[in-house]
Amino acid sequence: MKRLYIRLNGVQTPLITWGDPISNNENVIICITGNPGISDFYIEFASELFKSMSIPICVIGHAGHEESLDKKNKYLFNLKDQLEHKLDLIENHINKNSKIHLIGHSIGAWMIIELIHKQSIYIWIKSIPSKFSSAIIKILNPDVVENIFYLAFNEMDTVLSLNTESIQKIKHLTNVVYARNDGWAPVEYIEDLKQFTPQLQIREAFNVEHAFVLKSSVEVASIVADFINTKKNIS
Repeated sequence: MKRLYIRLNGVQTPLITWGDPISNNENVIICITGNPGISDFYIEFASELFKSMSIPICVIGHAGHEESLDKKNKYLFNLKDQLEHKLDLIENHINKNSKIHLIGHSIGAWMIIELIHKQSIYIWIKSIPSKFSSAIIKILNPDVVENIFYLAFNEMDTVLSLNTESIQKIKHLTNVVYARNDGWAPVEYIEDLKQFTPQLQIREAFNVEHAFVLKSSVEVASIVADFINTKKNIS
């Protein structure tokens, strides 16, 4: 595991990587976090995934959610800014010949759909354990807290309905993992999704909460690895 700093859309951004996802010209996994967009929370999940698949992985959080090397940067980043942030990584820093497998958690999954839809990217698609202490410390930064809440409020104002047009375009490339006790994505949402696009590959993760990276990284990583294995050799 390595931590790289790359300037994305004008923001010095920490990326956590396994293998070499930047220059690899075959399969590459990019994981876009939920909110809060602190990549440290996803270390166990990505480590398990890399252990299962040995495919290079890059975990990217959200601009403004992690302490930046740009100490004077006090900007608040909305969803549009975050989309451009991720787009810069994909278009300008990942090898053009690689086959990209995108993983999005919560609002990260919404970002993937929006990127494909708006940018015409055609790609393959409550107690907290002490091991997360370094990630929790990052949240205590007042500038980070402000950006986390700003993005959360922007999500509530912006993400109001299912992007059916985009999902139709990528349904043959898309896999969905859900949990029945995920308060942010109730079961009725999944039932609606099944009705709208029965072709989607949908799998339930049992006894998993929305913030799966805290307690269920191993289980979810196994499900995601199975999904990617079915896609990586398809031309």
